[in-house]
Amino acid sequence: MSWLASECTLQLTNFHLSVMKTCLCIGMAGAFGGLTGGMYRRLTEMVPCPDAKKDYVCFLLCGAVSAFAAMVICKWLGLVFDNPNPMSRVLYTIGVSMLAGFFAMRILPHIGGVIDDKFKQLHDELAENRKQFARTLKDVSDYNRVVGRAEVALATNAKSDYLESISCIESVLEKFKHRRTINIYYGRLLRRVERYDDAIKALQNFINNLLEAKKQFGLIDNDKKAVAAAYFNIACYKWIKYRSGELTETMLEDLKSTLKKAASYNHECATSWKTDDDLKSLVEKYPSFSID
Repeated sequence: MSWLASECTLQLTNFHLSVMKTCLCIGMAGAFGGLTGGMYRRLTEMVPCPDAKKDYVCFLLCGAVSAFAAMVICKWLGLVFDNPNPMSRVLYTIGVSMLAGFFAMRILPHIGGVIDDKFKQLHDELAENRKQFARTLKDVSDYNRVVGRAEVALATNAKSDYLESISCIESVLEKFKHRRTINIYYGRLLRRVERYDDAIKALQNFINNLLEAKKQFGLIDNDKKAVAAAYFNIACYKWIKYRSGELTETMLEDLKSTLKKAASYNHECATSWKTDDDLKSLVEKYPSFSID
């Protein structure tokens, strides 16, 4: 009986010792984590971190790494798992779980905030994309409406339609100042109501706007043809304006210079002007006129 009592006392002592070692290990982990976190806080008081979120994450990581290091050291020293006592393992597992849960409860709200910020940013980007798409649809609708009305006005030959279409184009011209069709139609409508100077100015503005917009990357073939068409129409409107009176040498040189500019962007203009309906009378009146 004395042997049994001695054996029971030994086992109970070992059990108590194992539990105490495990509690000591958990306490050391918590102490090291808290100590490192406190040292980090004192350091950031002297050298503040500009980003509050990064500062908070660094604080938690310092504590977690220190606590983990303390657990590893305790295990290396044999303070845990040095005997197969079930209670010791249970306490060790509870301690690690509590430690992990503590840091998870601190870190997860921050992670959730980051994710929430990302979702808000994505939502804002999608909202802006929807607005941009709506604006694009409206621009397309406005363009088709204005161009369609201009084509009808040019076909009907009614001054009231010309004026209405001119007003319609002017209401959206700023949005389409680089578009060939709407600007050419605008010039033609102004010509129909005998506003030749306005027609010339409108097409010159179109040329300037297009050249400025394409300055960085250069003109593609369609752009060159658009500039050539604008210069060609300017030459036509100048001739219509000039032909009612006596042409001076300066006026003829102006016409020649404008047609040369058109030909420099589109070689077809170098010969097509001779058969153009508006410029036929120029050829008839001045047979020797040439842009060569």
